[in-house]
Amino acid sequence: MYGNGEGVLPDIGKAYVWFDLAAYNGYERGAEAKNIAGKQMTNEQIRKAQYLSEACIAKDYKGCYIEVIF
Repeated sequence: MYGNGEGVLPDIGKAYVWFDLAAYNGYERGAEAKNIAGKQMTNEQIRKAQYLSEACIAKDYKGCYIEVIF
């Protein structure tokens, strides 16, 4: 949704986080989409998005708030 702006404002950083989480959970298309999104981002943006997805996993997805500001 964030990648294409479907119902929300487009946000490649948030899209990357959700794609990363999908890939982490074994969803192959998530990994593919994450790689595509990553090509549109700087290394710093990718680092921040990966940090947010790791924090979400560490919280077992409870209280996971993803705010990506680039």
